This record gives sequence, structure tokens and C-alpha cells, in this order.
Amino acid sequence: MYIINMGFMLRGVWAMVKGFLDEKTTKKITVMGSDFKERLCDVIDKDKLPEFLGGTCTCADAGGDCLTANKGPWSDYEIIKTGGIRKKDSGDH
Repeated sequence: MYIINMGFMLRGVWAMVKGFLDEKTTKKITVMGSDFKERLCDVIDKDKLPEFLGGTCTCADAGGDCLTANKGPWSDYEIIKTGGIRKKDSGDH
């Protein structure tokens, strides 16, 4: 999970709250400040990331609004059919 553009006060709250969470959980959460755009593009392809988050996606194929587009792995029939496990191509090793 990525929490982006978190303000100073919420960072303080997060510092206190994460002490009560399991370490495995906190390792899965990344908190980013105002420099989030470049860092997000390091982990998410720019064509999958909306423009307002630093990417190039405009969701033109879904009405042009990334906030209301129903795009994501929950819409991929192959992922749903396999229970969230993508099968490797037969040529992959």
C-alpha cells in the first residue's frame, strides 16, 4: 500500500500507530511525502498511473476519467478465474 502526500500531522500519527502493528504489515505500507510522483513511477508503470499521480494514463478507453474507471486486476477474467494466480506462459522458465 502506498500512502501519498501525507501531511506532517498524519506522519506523527502514523509513527505512533505503526508501533502497534505487526512488522510484516508495516513493511507492506510505504508512506510518501510531496515527492511521491517520481517514486511511484519507480514501482508502477507510467502508462498504468493516472496523470495527476505522475503517470501518462488518461483512461481514454474508459471515458477519460481515471478516478471513475473500473480498471484493475478485479476486472481481469484470467485473474478471477485462477483465484488471483496468473499462469506462466509455456515458454517461461
